[in-house]
Amino acid sequence: PGFESPLPIALVDIAPADGSATVRMVMNTADTERDDIRIGAPVRIDIRQADSNGKLPFAIVDTGATS
Repeated sequence: PGFESPLPIALVDIAPADGSATVRMVMNTADTERDDIRIGAPVRIDIRQADSNGKLPFAIVDTGATS
């Protein structure tokens, strides 16, 4: 799918609640100011319609979270 540039991406570590192995994913960011993107910043993941062919996960920095 086409996206406007620049499009910052995120390397997100997902730690399952059950304590199983962490999953690492590369994903696009959304609804996030570039200045809010930091190493270790907490994110939430939103699955969005990317185009008519499918959906993609997007990382949204949670600026209200305490880390």
